[in-house]
Amino acid sequence: MAEGLGAARSRRTAPHTAPRPPEPYRKQLFPQTPEYVDLLRSNAMNMDKTPVGAPADTATEATTEATTEATTEATTGPAPTQAPGFGPAPVVPAGYAAPAGYAAPVVPAPGPGYVVYVTQTVPKELRVGAGARFGAYLLNLLLIVVTLGIGWLVWAMVTWSTDAANPAQKIMGLTIVKKDTGVRLTWGDMFVRNFLLAGVVMGFLSGITLTIAAWVNLFKIFGSEKQSLVDSMAGSVVVRRTV
Repeated sequence: MAEGLGAARSRRTAPHTAPRPPEPYRKQLFPQTPEYVDLLRSNAMNMDKTPVGAPADTATEATTEATTEATTEATTGPAPTQAPGFGPAPVVPAGYAAPAGYAAPVVPAPGPGYVVYVTQTVPKELRVGAGARFGAYLLNLLLIVVTLGIGWLVWAMVTWSTDAANPAQKIMGLTIVKKDTGVRLTWGDMFVRNFLLAGVVMGFLSGITLTIAAWVNLFKIFGSEKQSLVDSMAGSVVVRRTV
């Protein structure tokens, strides 16, 4: 019994030593490549160069730095040299300005035969007065009756895109442009102005105000701005189309 306890105690106190791996396994973990051999030689040379009596930390740091540099060179290779002609970007001299014409704002190209007043409000003198606007209203009513409404609607779908005008305005040489820029309205702008605002919104307002809104929309063109109520909501004015 005493012998068994002594053997167990000796096994617990004896140091644990790992078995030595077989030779092929050690060669697989530490392959004898030229880079690995150079690394070992570099470490040995650095250890020989360590002065006698130097602190242990200094020797350890020198060995670690040499190992890191050798490993980096072995894995990544030397740093590539910069190709000639690819130096730093040239310094722009002070006071350099762009050539004339390169800072000009982009101006939308106007359609042929249309007056365009870019980046400024259309002058009141160039806006169509109340007489021509009222005549266009009457002519539109006549065309709607003659074409039974369907023909006028199809015609208007075309003139909204090609002339920024309704059929009567096209016949009278008028077009609709934006008040702030003078650029003529697109088909989408004409749809919003003539269908949503003039049709849906004005129809609703006229119904709840007993046609008062319709009369205000009609007679507002006699004002100084020469705009109807729909024009004020859409930000548009009517001008004459040039030949």
